[in-house]
Amino acid sequence: MFKINRTSILATIIVAIILGFIFYSMLIKTSISSSNYSLDRAYQESISYLNKTSSHIQYKNPSYDVDPADLLKLHKYIKEEKTRVLNTPGTPYRELVTVITYENITIVSRKLFNVTMDLPIIWAGMEKSLDELSNLNIKKSLNIYYDMKLRLYNIVHELNESLKILKYVREKGILLDDHNTTINYSIMVINDTLNTILEYIKLMEILSSNIENIENNNTNLTLLKLAESITKQVDMEKLKPFARQISMFLTKLSMGEIVKKQKTNMTNTENPGGISGGYSGSMEDD
Repeated sequence: MFKINRTSILATIIVAIILGFIFYSMLIKTSISSSNYSLDRAYQESISYLNKTSSHIQYKNPSYDVDPADLLKLHKYIKEEKTRVLNTPGTPYRELVTVITYENITIVSRKLFNVTMDLPIIWAGMEKSLDELSNLNIKKSLNIYYDMKLRLYNIVHELNESLKILKYVREKGILLDDHNTTINYSIMVINDTLNTILEYIKLMEILSSNIENIENNNTNLTLLKLAESITKQVDMEKLKPFARQISMFLTKLSMGEIVKKQKTNMTNTENPGGISGGYSGSMEDD
């Protein structure tokens, strides 16, 4: 039997802590090296993914040329690098801010990738809805809007979050080379798309709150006032992609075309045979 003194116990604990730290550092390095990335390459790929997904947002196409697994792998690598930098004493501030900047960029790229897989369908739905509106089929237009409302709001949320992150990156981040150009491009594209969707939602909500009045009190004066109200509340410049449909709708609305259309429908219902239809008197011989 021998007695272990406190000094030996303390030394053993210190050695265990040191060995644990060395093992942890080696584990991170092994994970990073096995990914075949370097930080410079990772930063270049981050901005490339942002450019691709932003372009698909602009043209309303799915990001079929982006591999989500590779994008996730890139994000994890940069996140691991951030952890390494945070645990390395004496790391320059610029290095830390740069790695955080590009981690944020990969977060936005993943958000935009997800949006691009749904946006083309939703955008087509918006166009179909406004086509119906231009033909004064207001209920059909609203039904299309109601059917995709939740997906619309999800896209708005993701685009808003992406915009916040990119504006923070532009203001507080440290970017390499000419990457700031891509950041500005992405912000512009997201802004334009978001503004159009929000104005579309605003227009549909105005119509939704007025649909009963349109159906039950559809005088020429009522419709003219509604057209004027829409023009005042909705920014038509933001709805430029659908300018033709909206212009047709407002013109027909202000000219009382709904009243004429409903009168025509009522006449056709009462007289389904047209000019020669309906009761024509007795067929008996004189």
